[in-house]
Amino acid sequence: MAANDAAESPMPLSYEFRLSDAEFRRAWLTEYLRRPGFARLRLILGPAIALFGARALGAAHDGEGRLVGLLAIAFGVWQVARPWLLVSSMLRRRRQLGSSEQPLVVTLDDAGIAVFDGTRDTRLPWKAVTAAGRGRDYVWFEVRGATRATIPLRAVKDEAGLVDALRTRTAWQGPVPAGLPPRA
Repeated sequence: MAANDAAESPMPLSYEFRLSDAEFRRAWLTEYLRRPGFARLRLILGPAIALFGARALGAAHDGEGRLVGLLAIAFGVWQVARPWLLVSSMLRRRRQLGSSEQPLVVTLDDAGIAVFDGTRDTRLPWKAVTAAGRGRDYVWFEVRGATRATIPLRAVKDEAGLVDALRTRTAWQGPVPAGLPPRA
């Protein structure tokens, strides 16, 4: 079966693509900020902590007070800057390893999901895939509740086939293409 051709048979589905730095950055930041937990809280509390630090610094009468104010400002700025620093570091590492130039092949079959990045073949059983969903221009799947991987929609000929394959095997989050029946 040809890559990206999901119309003939529900499984296996195979998608080959190169993920650009811009796609990687956008998908990573979107998913980082969408996930439950402290990500959004950091973006809200970071400026509040920095503001507290600025006020403490302005009101300080001694070295300790100024130190506390400066530390609070640094900590608040770090909370806001952290996601962008992390993704920049990951993109730099991708370029150093040459991963950004390698085509990725993601294959879904009855056993799970296989990801081949040009050097490593990673096989994930369906029980390790804890959730999946759709972003603006990609479909993502989550591995063991921690790591998310993306398939850009430009590599998918039959989005409904991909969505149906994922939502029959894991928890689906997000919109469902028209024509697919609701899942219980």
